[in-house]
Parts: sequence; C-alpha cells; structure tokens
Amino acid sequence: MIHRSARAEVTLSFLFFWASFLVLRSTFLGEPLTIPAHRLESGTLLIFAFFMISDPKTTPNSRLGRVLFALIVASLAWYIAFRLFRTNALLWALALSSPLVPVLDRFLPGGAYQWQSAKRSSP
Repeated sequence: MIHRSARAEVTLSFLFFWASFLVLRSTFLGEPLTIPAHRLESGTLLIFAFFMISDPKTTPNSRLGRVLFALIVASLAWYIAFRLFRTNALLWALALSSPLVPVLDRFLPGGAYQWQSAKRSSP
C-alpha cells in the first residue's frame, strides 16, 4: 500500500516516533527494552501503520505535513495509552487528529494525491 501510494514517509515517521516514545518511556521507568520491543510486535500496530495512517486520501498533501501528522498521531496515541490508560489509543489518536489534515494542508500546501492507473499487460 505505501509503495503504490508513494506515502512511505508517513508510515516510517509514525513508526519512528512511536518506537522512540516507547523506548524513552521504558528507559525513564527503568524497564528492560524487551517491553517496548514487545509492544512494537503487535499486529494491530502493523495494520495501523501500513494501511490506516498511510491512506493517501486522508493524509496531508505535503511531505512535511505528513511527517508532522505522524508526530501528532504518535504523540496523542502515547498520551491516550500511557496517561489516560485507554485501549485502542492508535485508533483514537488517528480519529482525533484527522480534522487537523485540512489545517496542515492550508499551512503546508502540496499537490493533491491522484491514483495512477495500473498498467495491465495484455494476455
């Protein structure tokens, strides 16, 4: 999905920020690094990162906007998970951050995404 839509930076940025927040939290609490490693092995995280946050029609148009959006989602998800102690923090963070996309597009303009038609080979 991310290769075809050319939106890899939002996925990679989100995974970097999320992993950084988890490692920093565990380091601050004196936990072994196996704990954030275990949290990063979640199937939910992979589906979220590679299919949900990277949707080209619901992410900002500019590259900087997508990286900033990934930071906002990761920060909010961390807060929801580790300060509010709620489940499904990633989904809540994405839902609460999505209204910021038009604001990011306004201040960081970029070209609107258009799907490329797949080239089919003739049999």
